[in-house]
Amino acid sequence: MTKTEREYVTKLNSEMPEFTGTPTEVEKKIAMYVYLKLGKSKTFDEKWFFGNRAERQKMRKVNKKEKKNTDLIIKKRKLVCVTLSSLYARLLKDFGLKCKTENLYDHNEHLSNIITFSNGEKIAVDLQKDLEYIQTKSRTQNFGYIYNNGFLTGKKLSDEELFELHKSCGYVEKEEDYMDSKIKNFTKKVEGLKADEILEKILFDRSLKGYQKDIGYIELLKHYIRIINKVAPKMDNDGIFHCNCYRKVQGENGKDEKDYIMCFYSIVGDKVKAYLYSNIGKSFKPIELETFAKLEKDGLFIGKNPQEEGAIVLRKHINKAVEESIKRKHIEDFKRNSLKYIERE
Repeated sequence: MTKTEREYVTKLNSEMPEFTGTPTEVEKKIAMYVYLKLGKSKTFDEKWFFGNRAERQKMRKVNKKEKKNTDLIIKKRKLVCVTLSSLYARLLKDFGLKCKTENLYDHNEHLSNIITFSNGEKIAVDLQKDLEYIQTKSRTQNFGYIYNNGFLTGKKLSDEELFELHKSCGYVEKEEDYMDSKIKNFTKKVEGLKADEILEKILFDRSLKGYQKDIGYIELLKHYIRIINKVAPKMDNDGIFHCNCYRKVQGENGKDEKDYIMCFYSIVGDKVKAYLYSNIGKSFKPIELETFAKLEKDGLFIGKNPQEEGAIVLRKHINKAVEESIKRKHIEDFKRNSLKYIERE
C-alpha cells in the first residue's frame, strides 16, 4: 500500500461510524459507507459520456492503464466505470472485504463490482450508475443486486434494508430526507401547469436543489432530466427540452477541451423560454433566444454536436427569433426614416 492510499484509507476509517451487528451486517455497512464516500467525491467524466466511438476507444486504452495506478485514481475527480470500479474494489480489500470488478453485461465493456461477504452471500454494485443518486441524496438504485452462480438473479436488497444501511452511514435520518420524497412532493405542486411554468419551478424550486455543492456536470444534468421525465412528459410539439452547449478551453495538456454548459428550454405553442446554467452562480439564468446568436460569436457552441436533437430544435427557434428581430429592426428603421422625411416636408 502506497502512502497516498494509506492516508486515504486512514481518513475513511477515522470518519467511519462504529458499526454493530453480525459480521455480514457490519461488512455491508462498510461496503455501503465506502460506496457513498466515493460516490460523493468522484464524478462521471463528460469526455466519455459525450464522446464518440473513436474518442471512447482512446479513453478505454488510457483507463485500462490508469486502473492499476491507485494513487492516480484516488487523486482524480473525473472517472469512468473501469477506474471507479477498480478503486472501489481496492478500497474494500483494504478494509478486509472480498471485492472484484466484473463485466456483467455481455453487450459492452462496462465494469461493475461483485462483493462476497463472509457468510458466502454475493451482491453486485455499480457505483458509476449511482453517482447521480448519491450526489443528490437520492435512494441508491444499483447497490445490492443478488449474484448467484455467475448471474444476476434480478432481485436486490429491499428498500427497508437499503434505508437501514444508508441511515447507519449517516446518509439520511428518515425517508423524507431522500430527494425521491422531495420530487414526489414537488410533482403535486405542478399538476395542471403548462410546460414553461413547470420548467421555471423545476429550475428554481429550493427543495430540488438539495444536492451537494460540488455536484458533477453529468450528475446534475441527469438529476434535472429525471425530474422532468417524472413531472413533464412531452405532448406533441410542446414540452421541456434540453441540450448541452460548450466553450473550448485549454486543458492541462495544452489541447482544446470542452467546458460544458447545460441548457433547458420549454416550448408552448410558438413561445420558447430558455435557461443556461451558470457555473459562477451555480444556478440557471433565463436567456433570450437572440442572445444565443451573440454568444455564439463569442465562442459558444450549441449542442454537444450538431446532431444533438435538443440543439437542432433550439437552433430552429433561434434562427426564427433572429429573423423576426431583423424584420422588426427594418420596420422600425423604415418608420423612423419616414418620420424624418415627413418632418422635413
